Amino acid sequence: MLKMGRGDSMTYELMKTEHLQDIETLQKEWFAEDITYGFVAGTIEQISEAMTPYSLVAKDGQRIVGFIQADVMHDNEFCIFPRGASYLEVFDLFVTKEYRSKGIGKELLLQCEKIARENGVHYVHLSSATKDSDTVRKFYTGNDYAIWTTSFFKKLDTPSELKGNFTKHKNGAVCIVIRDSKILMIRQKRGDKEYYGIPGGGIEPGETPQQAAIRELWEECNVSGKIVKSLGTHHCPHVGTTVHSFHVDIGDQTPMIGPNLSEKEKQILLETRWMALDEICERDRAFLWTAGLAGVLEFFNELTSWGDDISFPG
Repeated sequence: MLKMGRGDSMTYELMKTEHLQDIETLQKEWFAEDITYGFVAGTIEQISEAMTPYSLVAKDGQRIVGFIQADVMHDNEFCIFPRGASYLEVFDLFVTKEYRSKGIGKELLLQCEKIARENGVHYVHLSSATKDSDTVRKFYTGNDYAIWTTSFFKKLDTPSELKGNFTKHKNGAVCIVIRDSKILMIRQKRGDKEYYGIPGGGIEPGETPQQAAIRELWEECNVSGKIVKSLGTHHCPHVGTTVHSFHVDIGDQTPMIGPNLSEKEKQILLETRWMALDEICERDRAFLWTAGLAGVLEFFNELTSWGDDISFPG
């Protein structure tokens, strides 16, 4: 047990297997409130997989009324932290409605930060897709968090042939896997055209972007992976989705297509291949930069070493 509340029955402790059913219930409550863009409640199995030494619960007696899930990321390239410094990434923070404005969210953050500090981690990063940005901004700035980036969106009228597409496509997650200065690429065929891309796909209901990235890597390349760090997000304007990018390590495993794909997918994904930048066509290389390749230090250094020549494919 980490801390007794201020003279009341509130306690804070590390998340355990015995808490998973209650966390699942809280996530369903979160989803039903519809207060966060894109949030989908996780299953017990997914919550268990995301549990780390930085996952905590808040309890009023025996009742769990809030939770936080976070983990340490390494070798960051954020301009807000010293390059290469490890940082704590907060994924989820939720307190049930009747217990809000009682300092519980603040205490969950403080307890999580304390564990990080004890483990030599001195930076924290988080983002929010809240539908109540004013309240959330006030909460975090009131707890000494600074604002780094701010995103805005606006839905304009779209041509009739595009209407509806924004709700039909899932948000996505992709993996950038590096070995010996080469990038793991997948040769794909769509219609009559072939191109190279990186492992990834849609985020399924209940998945976090991290879980989706690792699942897609397994399904498409037959290897398990460990996330090194987040490389950020980018928007796909043609389908109106957000894609989360991650630098992923697979150790010395050998990637190959299947056997984890459906027959339909096998017709599209043809082979895996380790490729250097100068082996990748300019079109496919542009998508790599969009996916956050410059967030990997060796490729950032490669990019900044290039000259001032202007080139454009003919």
